[in-house]
Amino acid sequence: MSRIVIAGDLYAGGSNEAFLMNADCDAYAEVSAVIRSADFAVANLEAPLAVDGAARRKLGPNLRAHPQTAKGLAGIGISAFCLANNHIMDYGVVGLNSTTAACRENSIAVFGAGANIAAAGSPVIAEIDGLRIGFLGVAEHDGVVATRTEAGPLPADPILVHRWILDNRCMMDRLVVLLHGSLEHFPFPTPRVRAFCRYLVDCGADAVICQHTHIIGCEERYRDAPILYGQGNFMFDYKCPRDTWWVGLLAVLDFDDTAPAQMSYQVVESSCAIAGVRLAAPRMATAVMDAMRLRSIALRDEDEFDAIWNRHSADQALWYLNWLDSIPALLRKVDRRLHLSPKLRSPGRLVSQHNVIACESHREMLLSALARDSDDPATGRRK
Repeated sequence: MSRIVIAGDLYAGGSNEAFLMNADCDAYAEVSAVIRSADFAVANLEAPLAVDGAARRKLGPNLRAHPQTAKGLAGIGISAFCLANNHIMDYGVVGLNSTTAACRENSIAVFGAGANIAAAGSPVIAEIDGLRIGFLGVAEHDGVVATRTEAGPLPADPILVHRWILDNRCMMDRLVVLLHGSLEHFPFPTPRVRAFCRYLVDCGADAVICQHTHIIGCEERYRDAPILYGQGNFMFDYKCPRDTWWVGLLAVLDFDDTAPAQMSYQVVESSCAIAGVRLAAPRMATAVMDAMRLRSIALRDEDEFDAIWNRHSADQALWYLNWLDSIPALLRKVDRRLHLSPKLRSPGRLVSQHNVIACESHREMLLSALARDSDDPATGRRK
């Protein structure tokens, strides 16, 4: 039996930074015991480990933590970091290179981002009692993704992922995919994310875990492979008024030579006031898992899932439509002569608009909002 532990989104800054820099791991002792009981442990490193580099213009905050925090993270028991996320390039190539150097100095493997698309797709394979378990990390588009010549996270492109699996699956007996995507604070996958995760299993993944949403979501088994839609945060001291921000799951994956992967969970909690991560008290853990089971039941009911998605997209429609800068026809005619609109758009707004359109889950929500506010071309009826 081979045991893998996957931790959720990890930001080593804030109240945790000083403790981790000094490798003071007492505040993480409970979760460290769970992590170290496994044969291999992976977490999503949600911010670069860097002190240099210029902050890139983007939608959302620029995060980073000191490179010396890698010492404490290694002390907790992390074996590898997935770098495929929307923050790893917050301080550009300088931040990415600093991160990989800090991890290398502390014997922590990295995957999911690199100097180009080939480097970002370099697999990490853990061999445990002769069983080779591979890891792939991919991220939805957040303004920067790896290309043939540019650094960034490995994009969550179905064609690219399919080719990656065709090229690399023969080197591993089991494959775990970490997807950084879907909508923040929404405890269900978008319809497209759900279809993509199932497609990953069709291509050869033995387990799929979705991160990025900062909330515990729901789960299902598809073709006997576990899929977790939303793991929540592992360690993320950042101002957020939502209680769900401070709760997450350690996903425990058990593999043997022949049986499908089995996934179980440990509920963890943290606080904006106290450094560290702890195992949740039994009553809280039970409540969290009961709520997750109810969401998972709803996910299996296609009609109920459609209704949940439609309600959420309706609630968020105005926010998304506001990013489009819609200009009436008469003003567009004037603008073609005077070219005023480019002067009215700030660089920051253009970056934000690009993110909303480029990011797969944001684009999915935007299209839903547009369809809701326009005539249905198939039926001629108002949606």
